[in-house]
Amino acid sequence: MADEHPGLTVASFNIWGIPFASHAFLSRPGKLGDVAAAAVLASAAERERIVLCFQEAWGFKTGLAAPCVSVARCLERMMPWCCTARYKQTFNPRSVGSEVIRINGCCTLVATIFGLLTGLCFPCAALRDDLTKEQIVDTLTKWGLPHAVGTNGTSGTTNKYGTVLDSGLLIVTNVKPTDSGFVPYESVGVEGAAHKGFLWVLLPPASSTGHGMEGGGDLVVTTHQHADQPNHPDPASIRVAQRAQLIREVARLRKLYRPRLLVICGDFNENADARAAGGGLHADMSEKPLQLTRLTECSREGTCLKDDGSGAVEELDHIYAGLDDGAARLEFVSNPALRTPWSDHSLLWVNRIRVDERRD
Repeated sequence: MADEHPGLTVASFNIWGIPFASHAFLSRPGKLGDVAAAAVLASAAERERIVLCFQEAWGFKTGLAAPCVSVARCLERMMPWCCTARYKQTFNPRSVGSEVIRINGCCTLVATIFGLLTGLCFPCAALRDDLTKEQIVDTLTKWGLPHAVGTNGTSGTTNKYGTVLDSGLLIVTNVKPTDSGFVPYESVGVEGAAHKGFLWVLLPPASSTGHGMEGGGDLVVTTHQHADQPNHPDPASIRVAQRAQLIREVARLRKLYRPRLLVICGDFNENADARAAGGGLHADMSEKPLQLTRLTECSREGTCLKDDGSGAVEELDHIYAGLDDGAARLEFVSNPALRTPWSDHSLLWVNRIRVDERRD
């Protein structure tokens, strides 16, 4: 029979908060903490260990323009009808100039450009805007998830030369982690302005009873990987390198901590097609050394609206889980992806992830 280890709920949500390329990015993303908490907690069981992982909760350089950015955010909140541009849920990179003007209000655009310029001139770690993360953390604290990892520059330093944004990653949980960390990707490509990598937390064992495994606890990892590089002979090359580093580093963490459960989630910018030949996301994640099971399945609506303005959809966000030796089976309840009008990605979450140690 399944053991009495309390179930684990893991959610993954790309909230579409990138400066210049998302509508009302200063005031809108922070509200999505409420959206995620309401959906996830409504389906979670009592005593469930809950971990919410966010992508594109960007911290970004402001330099000496921090007061200007704060004023622009206040105006977005107080007078959205005149301080934000017309709502648009996708960003078409083929028409960058017109899209930036169309999506951003004048005050927001001026403040962000000023912040970009002074941030590059004064690359001080303290001169940055982390309010998107802070808004989400404050909201989820009220929902009973008080522990956050990835705030205040710990999810990717923003004063590294050449970067404007941090990794945009944030993890919030109702269980105090025993350890956590951020690992930056060595391959960056055309998205080098963002300090991409993966963020992780180690939750303590849920009970003092042993189950024949060393270590125990739950290791949860979230990432946001490189999109296809436009006009490149091998568009996926950077992402492939990032995936290899992710697998290598997570295998190292698994060996170090010996967690009972390992969960990896996030925006992989790739469709996990189990039938793909010659590797790919699903093949790499399901084979050694990680041997993970994909807990989320594709749907007709996908998980991400394409960025070409066509309204097409793709399945780019995923949740994987597994055990150290791959011997026992997993029980879980996967929920349908939740599409919202406030992000170009869907909220994904899986409840009651637990170990089934029955043997046939």
